Amino acid sequence: MTKDIFAKILKQSKLSHRTFIFDKNITYANFHNLSQKYFEFLKKKKLKKNSVICLKIEYSIDFIAIIFAAYLNKNPVTILNPNCTKEEEKHVLKSSKSSIIFFERNQNRKGLKIHFNSGNVFFCLLNNTNTKILNKNDRFIIFTSGTTSKPKGAVLTTNSFSNNVSSICENLKLKKTDKTVIFSPPAYAMGISQIFTFMYAEAKISFYNDGLKFPYDLINKIIDLNITKLNISVSAFRILSRFINKKNKFNSIKTIMSGGMPLTKEVFLKYKKIFKKANVVNFYGCTENSPRITHHKINVWKSSEAYLSVGRPLKNVKIKIFKKIKSDKFGEIMISGPSLMRGYLINDKIVKNFYNKKWFNTGDLGYFDKSKNLYLKGRSDNIFSVGHEKLYPEEIESIIKRIFKFSEVVVVKKHHKILNWVPIAVIEPGSIKKIDIDYFSKKCKKYISSFKVPKQIIYKKIPRNNYGKIDRKKIENFIQ
Repeated sequence: MTKDIFAKILKQSKLSHRTFIFDKNITYANFHNLSQKYFEFLKKKKLKKNSVICLKIEYSIDFIAIIFAAYLNKNPVTILNPNCTKEEEKHVLKSSKSSIIFFERNQNRKGLKIHFNSGNVFFCLLNNTNTKILNKNDRFIIFTSGTTSKPKGAVLTTNSFSNNVSSICENLKLKKTDKTVIFSPPAYAMGISQIFTFMYAEAKISFYNDGLKFPYDLINKIIDLNITKLNISVSAFRILSRFINKKNKFNSIKTIMSGGMPLTKEVFLKYKKIFKKANVVNFYGCTENSPRITHHKINVWKSSEAYLSVGRPLKNVKIKIFKKIKSDKFGEIMISGPSLMRGYLINDKIVKNFYNKKWFNTGDLGYFDKSKNLYLKGRSDNIFSVGHEKLYPEEIESIIKRIFKFSEVVVVKKHHKILNWVPIAVIEPGSIKKIDIDYFSKKCKKYISSFKVPKQIIYKKIPRNNYGKIDRKKIENFIQ
């Protein structure tokens, strides 16, 4: 059984003068001291054990210190992106029953009180009733879109998260001399995982909170800081590669982490052309598994398949393929092991969507090759990915119907050069007046994230099968 990585990180950080956030000259001891101050703050506010803390702040030393203070005070943490919609915030706060929310100066809120330690971090005490079903071992409630119309909160425990972090460190052979820059949004399990794996290895971190808004700045930061490990999805790479020139040298990078989208030979060769000294690690994961499932390290492309394998299961992860028909080449990917979540937090219950009590159906299709490497073949239903984000059409359809009072709308995917797919809305002609796409987009963004907003409206009769159900395949065929 893996030891509690939170306790180990705190212990090894107490008197450490090793650099932590290296471009800010922050040491591990600085982090430890700030965590203790936030812990004292939570005790002073008499925040009860198991009460949920919500973070709506960008990556920073405060962001991490509050997570560890919550650990010490036995509080689970849920996380919101600072730029999330009011609808998303309302859902997360209500579903998690958060007792306190930390946010930044630029976020206008009523009843704010300034925090004693940092001039940029504020908090509000909320009136939510404590969720009694959570316990001292529950660390994170990470909301991930489900097959229903609302996102679900995956409950990750100290044990599940610790097992996954230690497995990743062991697989990647992370060292104290390794450095990374994290630029993914804070609310994703992947970003949290990156922080903790590097902290567990006593390595160095830099944060870049502007995402891909300023590609040149991010590229220069990667080069100037001599980053050794870089997590960059295929969609992010496609964007950044347009701004990289021949003069840019990335000689310090030893490992490129690629995940969230299928990795083709074309993209792999571009990785190798730009990051000449780097190995590529193609990974597969989901929030429910804290979050990584497999790794596949490669330096030379040898596969005859269109997409690269995502590799073998990490330590503490088990995978099996469930085939409805034995003769099928691939089937549904099922995972098990100590890295798996405790369940979903739904309506004051922990819902364990497990098969035979221990296997979780990822909803993905795949198969093992002769070398026991896992290959992904897509989703088992209508879900598709926009960049590295999974999108659930039924969720978007229900929201759009509510906003515009449509009787029927269908959201399907359309091919995109950078993101692989983008959502398109199909509406039956004559049922409503045509809507201007700019007005449609602006109104949708008040309720859903930008990547979920359909990029085009098509007015066409919606095809149905013999059972009266919408034939999504036919729709996708005529819009490509």
